[in-house]
Amino acid sequence: MKKQLLLLAIISLAVTACKKEYDDPFFGEWIITEASGDFADSNEGTMYTFSENGEVSVEKGLIANEGTYTRDDTLITVTLSGIDLQYTYTLSDNKMEWENTTADQQWVLERP
Repeated sequence: MKKQLLLLAIISLAVTACKKEYDDPFFGEWIITEASGDFADSNEGTMYTFSENGEVSVEKGLIANEGTYTRDDTLITVTLSGIDLQYTYTLSDNKMEWENTTADQQWVLERP
């Protein structure tokens, strides 16, 4: 029984240690859970991963793309394949809302 408890404790510690915690809630993985406007159906389920060094990865199914981003308190610019996409955004603990500044697209992103 002691061995089982020790093993459980080690596994719990390993799983917790693998998940990176950030001081800024923006960083990490986000998935589009709601989309409206242009291409709404194709955007739902897309995963964005933001790193602290300004890199972003975007994935949906077998399609993946790497790029960069910049942001301030209300605006994020994502650059993918040389194309800049700008969004106004609001952020709470586990939810972000984006609105494209040049197209009819609104998204809700949540932690997976």
